[in-house]
Amino acid sequence: MKGELQMIDSNFGLGGLKVGKRVKVKGSPNEDGTFQAIEINLKTDTKASVDEISIEGLIQSIDHEKKTLRLLNREVTLPDGIEVKDSQSNTIDLKDLKAGDTAKLKGKYSEDAGFMPEKIKKKEIKGFNIEELQGIINKIDSEKKTFELAGITVREALVSEKSEVFYNRVYSTGGSNKEYFKEPEDSIYYPVWSKIIDWIRKDAIVADFGCGPGQFAKLAFKKNINYVLGVDFSDEAIEMAQELNPEHKNVFIVGNLYNKDIFCKANFDTAIFSEVLEHIEDDLGVLSSIKRGTHIIITLPSFASEGHVRYFVEENAILDRYKTVIDIKEIFAHLLKAEKSAKIYLMHGFRK
Repeated sequence: MKGELQMIDSNFGLGGLKVGKRVKVKGSPNEDGTFQAIEINLKTDTKASVDEISIEGLIQSIDHEKKTLRLLNREVTLPDGIEVKDSQSNTIDLKDLKAGDTAKLKGKYSEDAGFMPEKIKKKEIKGFNIEELQGIINKIDSEKKTFELAGITVREALVSEKSEVFYNRVYSTGGSNKEYFKEPEDSIYYPVWSKIIDWIRKDAIVADFGCGPGQFAKLAFKKNINYVLGVDFSDEAIEMAQELNPEHKNVFIVGNLYNKDIFCKANFDTAIFSEVLEHIEDDLGVLSSIKRGTHIIITLPSFASEGHVRYFVEENAILDRYKTVIDIKEIFAHLLKAEKSAKIYLMHGFRK
């Protein structure tokens, strides 16, 4: 559990960001020229120089004669001889770019000169607008909950808990890449679930809070784990879990983790909270409802997503948040998507 204590809360808590840190921000531009953040990731493995900036989004307008284009509700002046390439990295003429194209601009930024683009790459249209900033944080305003990157003010996107209707829709449509329709071994989360199983004692009695469509449960049953309870807020998820595990359908129930009685539905000595607590505002209250001495295994994301009320950018932030209710024994980071630097943190310990 090495590293600096940092967490991003409600999509980003400014305590988790610092001037001089390089970040990648996804979101959408506001009419006033600010940028509404949806997802923020720290970039720790980049070789980019301190003043290097990239901006990606929909070209709103372009004037080939004046060599200007409008991107993220801002006008950008293009220098003579700027390098322009298509999505296959072939050199093209500036006149080949048009309004409605998605483009990525790379260049340098300084307070005096502003953003000075050096390269443009046309990107393939993916059916939705991709708006993205990447660069060094110049300023932070904790009171306004904003930070500045390349002269653009980035605003926090507040997220609150979603209803069961939202989760029913997510599960019924399969989620991202149809992950919820896959067999456990085919899921991107299989290595995460395997690590959880490694941490479960052979004689453990397991309850799974936020069991989803029952994929982890199916894997647990295959491993002969004494899995006695699976709870989820979504009745759609519970139906899917019962269908996926027909021989154990009676262990799955619909329940709200804010209802303390849910923790009395079965006797257990091990509680699983996999990809759950980031969806709950009072996560500490929920954990406090667990009986003292219970072995608790938790997974948490390093990235924002619709429905996440918090996420963690570095390991020790997890310790900082949960050390009051859990005697933490280990935190492990699993790289979920290398191209996005997305991690799932796994933690286990015992209820204090």
